Amino acid sequence: MKQQKFKVILLDYDTQQHKTAADGIKDGIVLQVIEVAHSPQLFLVRQCNSLQRIRIDFDQIVRLEADGMDCIIWLPDGIRYTTIKPMAAVLGRLPAEHFKRCHRSHVINVNYVLSVQHNSLQLAHTRIPIPIGDRKIHSAFDLWDRTNSL
Repeated sequence: MKQQKFKVILLDYDTQQHKTAADGIKDGIVLQVIEVAHSPQLFLVRQCNSLQRIRIDFDQIVRLEADGMDCIIWLPDGIRYTTIKPMAAVLGRLPAEHFKRCHRSHVINVNYVLSVQHNSLQLAHTRIPIPIGDRKIHSAFDLWDRTNSL
């Protein structure tokens, strides 16, 4: 039997424009970041087997974590959503003044930083320390760290 491919068309209620989204499955969750042209402070993500889209405001995002070609969006209280977009694509949609890449696999929201050590940092709402990569490579984070230190 030949497998059929479906094209998913979504309606952006803010702009009344139709958007195309591809489906992906990760850990039983299907999520897709939907482009929202006139709402620059939020994402709408779609959950598996549902037409419901969940609003995620940028200020709710604690951190991003790369998982292969997927990206995990971490919210307070350990809530997480896995997207089928790579971390670089998600990071490109976020405001650079609040989100800094500190490691190859981690992007942090600087509003949640509790402490910074030499090679790791602690965020609010996370139990594990987040590693800090080479500061020469992640110069935006290093500049933020140096300008916000007393």
